[in-house]
Amino acid sequence: MRIAQVSECTGIHRKTIHHYIKLGLVKPVAEQENGYYDFSAEDVHRLQLIQRLRLLDCPLSTIRDLLEHPRLSRFLLDRMIQQKKRQLEISQWQIEQLERVVRKAPLDNMEESDRLRAELPQRLPEPRAELTRQEASFLVSYFWGTFLQGLEMNEYRRYLWERLVDRLMEMHQPPLLALRDFLEDLTPQKLEIMFVENNNRVRRIMELEPENILMQVEQMAKELENKLRDAAFVRDWREHYETFFRPVSELYGDTEATRLMSQFTGRFERYGNNLLQCCSRMQAYLETPQGESLREQIRQTLGDAIALDEKNPGQLAVLLVY
Repeated sequence: MRIAQVSECTGIHRKTIHHYIKLGLVKPVAEQENGYYDFSAEDVHRLQLIQRLRLLDCPLSTIRDLLEHPRLSRFLLDRMIQQKKRQLEISQWQIEQLERVVRKAPLDNMEESDRLRAELPQRLPEPRAELTRQEASFLVSYFWGTFLQGLEMNEYRRYLWERLVDRLMEMHQPPLLALRDFLEDLTPQKLEIMFVENNNRVRRIMELEPENILMQVEQMAKELENKLRDAAFVRDWREHYETFFRPVSELYGDTEATRLMSQFTGRFERYGNNLLQCCSRMQAYLETPQGESLREQIRQTLGDAIALDEKNPGQLAVLLVY
């Protein structure tokens, strides 16, 4: 399909289509003989998607991220929703402040400027420090999305999902807010890499057979020794302990959240049981004379940026699998 036909059927101006091509948002084939673009049905569908996202005032940069990282679409759209809600809150606040000024300091001339200055606010209100349901839902799907793939969202699972989101809203908020802010500051490229790496780690644990648990723990111990010798890993762990590793450990260590996820899908139950087995065996190993040197290495290297708690093995779990 030629660009004139595409413009006619989509209602998008030809110059705008050329702009999208230049930005790489759509990539029609250019014929070698004459340089004319030949748009496929997929190209037209993509242009229609871009057009409808633009109607919602979605920035082209966000549209690019959505097209290049479809697995992050929920997060990217949720982030845009939160930004617009914040803009709406600020706009409403500004209207309220202007109405208050008009009521309390009606101005007839510039001689009233001192009175006006006294009535006007000096700074914007601080954003509300609370986790929204959308953000809680994203955290669950981002870290445990592997278990959701291919599952039918029946009525019971929808009920469990709402319970799971409720649970995150009930949890200690500061760590989860720190985790939210950490993820929001990452580029989509980095988020995609972390998402894939997390899925690979999950599959590795989930696919373990009971007879291979001990062998896996021995391998984890060797990997952990290497991690603690890696200056880049240690620096990353210490730098992001409060904003990423500790909050993730609280998410994984929350018994109610993991119980609900286990009811959601047996795959998570298998993963959770395998991970708990690995952590229990590793914890026991660290208490033996053979594991004492590794335990001391953890303490000396990570210091107060780790808490090896037998009752809540969340931080040990994160240390082993990340």
